[in-house]
Amino acid sequence: MNRLILIGNGFDLAHGLKTSYKDFIIWYLADCLSNVGFDPKIYEDELLKIRFNDTNSFISMVNAHKPGRFNTNLEEGDLANFITNLFKEQTIDKIFNNEFINGITSIDKDGFNKKYNTNDPFDINIKSAFLRSLIINCQDCNWVDIENEYFDQLKKCRNKDDVFNEDKVKQLNSEFTYLKQKLETYLTLQQEQANIEVIQELFKAIDEKYEISDFEPIMGYEAARLSLNYDKTIPEIRHNLYFLNFNYTDTVQKYLDKLNTTPTVFWKKEVNYIHGQLNNLDNPIIFGFGDEHDKQYTTFEEYRNNQLFKHIKSYQYLKTPNYRNLINYLNSGEYQVFVMGHSCGLSDRTMFKEIFEHENCKSIRLFHYNNDFLDRAINVSKHFSNKGHMRKLIVNYSASDAFPQGK
Repeated sequence: MNRLILIGNGFDLAHGLKTSYKDFIIWYLADCLSNVGFDPKIYEDELLKIRFNDTNSFISMVNAHKPGRFNTNLEEGDLANFITNLFKEQTIDKIFNNEFINGITSIDKDGFNKKYNTNDPFDINIKSAFLRSLIINCQDCNWVDIENEYFDQLKKCRNKDDVFNEDKVKQLNSEFTYLKQKLETYLTLQQEQANIEVIQELFKAIDEKYEISDFEPIMGYEAARLSLNYDKTIPEIRHNLYFLNFNYTDTVQKYLDKLNTTPTVFWKKEVNYIHGQLNNLDNPIIFGFGDEHDKQYTTFEEYRNNQLFKHIKSYQYLKTPNYRNLINYLNSGEYQVFVMGHSCGLSDRTMFKEIFEHENCKSIRLFHYNNDFLDRAINVSKHFSNKGHMRKLIVNYSASDAFPQGK
């Protein structure tokens, strides 16, 4: 019996990496604002345009969000703290919801409006409807929601006569490509600054022995007992471990290295960076939409516009052998799935249906965090056509399957 472990963003978060969508968007906006100058200055990129009018007023505005003494200069981290507080106060949409905004108002701890000493410190023009929607509507989203938002924006590129506007599609794709480039830059910084240590409880969970009860509903007791090598009278059965890493970072490599130097229940261990690796031209990062079963997606093929598929994962997978390697693994023998730190959202439904509905899939264990077991189970269920089969595969909730977190 092989073990297939799905590694999602929660895996990186458990190790202290700031890899959530909100972490990234805060960094991006702070990086844009860091271009403040002492003369009227304009910063512009693919997504937005900022005009700085009064540096001192801008510094005063940022300092109003800082604890402690007032400082006349901006220090490292001040801008990120400023953007973070705007998210916490839920005033970020007030700043970015109009094309040009002059001045900022927030609510103090006593509930009164706190007006800053501003002289029109800066104006913001959000050029991208996609970025505007992300900032306003996706403040607490997962990465899968961002990919779904891209697809929603893509569907809006139709004209009144239900024909896709090619210029709009190209513009959206260009914006998404730029966001992906910024994401790679940000995650590279996170990976370089990280000091990853193996979480011992997590390592034990990865390497734990198989439980017959996980397989009984689908296999029966005797068949599960034989497949798991509980019957010592037959030749030893070799179990293989396969990490399917959806992250672009190499955090999981620490665990693979330790498994390769420690006696384990597995004969062969490997990792598949299915969505690519940071700064690897031979395995570029894949970021986009991956649900070929979406009802509206199926209509895209009726249009003579290949731009509609530029950021569809199914075609991005053809750039590397990763997906084919996954299929070979699924076909190689029976397996149990461990879901660790992955939401299993619809943006990857094409792949998840392949994994969960495969005849060799005999059990699914969901490692939960912050009482989200039910949400994860519901997400997984959406990839099944046969719900009865799904209920036999998903192992019941267990408090011991709480996903370990680093200190």
